[in-house]
Amino acid sequence: MRVYSTSPWFRDSYLADKLSSLRALQYECRFSADQAAGFLGVSVRTYRRWLRDKPPEWARLLLAIRAGFVPWDGWQGWQMVNDGIVPPGYRDAVTPGQIMAVPYRLQLIADLKRQIR
Repeated sequence: MRVYSTSPWFRDSYLADKLSSLRALQYECRFSADQAAGFLGVSVRTYRRWLRDKPPEWARLLLAIRAGFVPWDGWQGWQMVNDGIVPPGYRDAVTPGQIMAVPYRLQLIADLKRQIR
C-alpha cells in the first residue's frame, strides 16, 4: 500500500526538473549528508549510495517537502517558509493562526451583512 501521493505537476515541475537530484534537495534543506540521512531515517552509508545512484521517490519527496515545496494539487507555487505558508506572488507568510481565523472572520462578515440588511 502506498502511504503518500504526489500529484503529477509536482513530480513534473520539481522532482523531474531542477530538484531532481538528492544533492540539490539536500542543499535546499541546508542539511549536511549526516543530517539528511538522519532526517530520512537511513544510515549515512545508504544516503551516500543514494547520492550516487537513483534514490527512492519517497526520499526525494520528503526532502522536497522539508525544503518548503508543497506537493499537493491546488497548491502549485505555494511554499512553506519558517512558521507559515507563502502564496504565489507574495513575500509574507500566512501563519497557522491566520488560517485558523478564517472561519471566524467569515462568520463575522456574515453577521455584519445580516445586521446591515
